[in-house]
Amino acid sequence: MSPSLVDMFSPLYVTERVLAEVGTTATLGEVQTSKVAMAAELEKSRKAKINITNSRKTEGRPNTLDRKADAESSSTSSSSSSSSSRSSSTNPSAQASSSSKNSSTELAKTSTRAGSLDLELEVKHPLENAWTLWFFKNDRSKKWEEMQSPVLTVRTVEDFWSLYHHIELASLLPAGTDYSLFKEGIFPDWEDRRNKEGGRWIVNVDKRQRSQCLDTYWLEVLYFLIGENAGSSCAHQMNGAVVNVRAKGDKLAVWLAEAGEEKTVVQIGKMVKAAMGIDQEQTIQFNRSEEHTSELQSP
Repeated sequence: MSPSLVDMFSPLYVTERVLAEVGTTATLGEVQTSKVAMAAELEKSRKAKINITNSRKTEGRPNTLDRKADAESSSTSSSSSSSSSRSSSTNPSAQASSSSKNSSTELAKTSTRAGSLDLELEVKHPLENAWTLWFFKNDRSKKWEEMQSPVLTVRTVEDFWSLYHHIELASLLPAGTDYSLFKEGIFPDWEDRRNKEGGRWIVNVDKRQRSQCLDTYWLEVLYFLIGENAGSSCAHQMNGAVVNVRAKGDKLAVWLAEAGEEKTVVQIGKMVKAAMGIDQEQTIQFNRSEEHTSELQSP
C-alpha cells in the first residue's frame, strides 16, 4: 500500500524505510545497526525541521496579515509600475531593485503557505498509552530474550497506521516468528514483573484459516488495545498481545496483568471474542502466567 501524504512527511516514514531495508529476516546485529541509522535519520530530520521553522519565522508573515500584505503589495506594484517602466530604460539599478522586491514578496508568500501546509500535516491524535511492536524470530543459537527485537514505539494514531502499513502482514510471516504489541516498557515475556501475576486469553487459528482469518483477528486485537476498548474498569489489565505463526497452526493471545481478578478477566474474555467476531457460545482458553495451564474458560 502506498504511503499517504501524512506518512511521507512524517519522520516515522524515514524510520520504516530504514526498517524495510533490513527486513524481518535480519540478524540481531543488523537490527541494532538499523537502529543507529534510524536514530541518525530522525535527528537529521528533526534538525532540518527546526531550520525550516526558524527560516519561516524570519521570512514568512502570519496568515492573518498575508492578505493585507498581498493587497498592499498589489497596490504598490500598480502605482509604481508606470514610473518604474519609465525609469527602467534610463536607470538599470532601479529595475534591478524592483525585481528584487518582487522576488522577496513572492518568497514571503510561498513561505507562509508552506507554513500552513506544514502545520496541517503535523496534526496528530495521541494514544492513551504508548505501544511497542516487537518481532520474534526463532534461532536456536540465541537465548530466547535475544530473539525478541523491538521494532518501534508508537504514540499517535497516525504513527500506528504508518507502522502497520510498512510491516509484513502476520499471515505472510515465516513459521516460527511472532509479532507482539505491548505497552511501552513491558517486555513480552512472563518474567517481566508486570506479567508475572497475569495470564492470557488464547485464540487458536487453524493453519487452513490463516489467509482468511489471521490478519483480521490480529488487527481487531490491535484496535482493542490501542483504542482502550476494555473500558476504564479493565484498562489496568491490558498489557499487550501476541500473534504466533507456526507450521501446525497459529495462535493469538491477549496478555493481562492480574489473573486473580477473575471478574475483569472474564469480562475481557467476552470483549475479546466480540472484537474478533467469535461466537459468544464458543469457549476460548485462559492461561495463568505461573502455571501455563488452562484455568478459566470464557462463558
